[in-house]
Amino acid sequence: MVAGDAVCTAGSRRAPLLASSTPNYRHGKFTREARELGKFFRQMAKDADGMTASTMHAHGLRPPKPIRRKVHVRKALAAAKARKQEETK
Repeated sequence: MVAGDAVCTAGSRRAPLLASSTPNYRHGKFTREARELGKFFRQMAKDADGMTASTMHAHGLRPPKPIRRKVHVRKALAAAKARKQEETK
């Protein structure tokens, strides 16, 4: 412990905490950056699922069942089907 740091005891059984330490929500998985990063990767996974399903459908293959059940994949397949019908007109 550095001289000048205030000591806070949270309870009788807990180790003393330094008052200058940062709370848990300021680092780790609860930061704004972590939420943005998670949102980015979730969107990237959704895009990959949609692209996989539409590519397989274009080649006459059925996408795997876990991918077909997802709402965003169904929307992507419906959009691909609509585009294909517009091209044939």
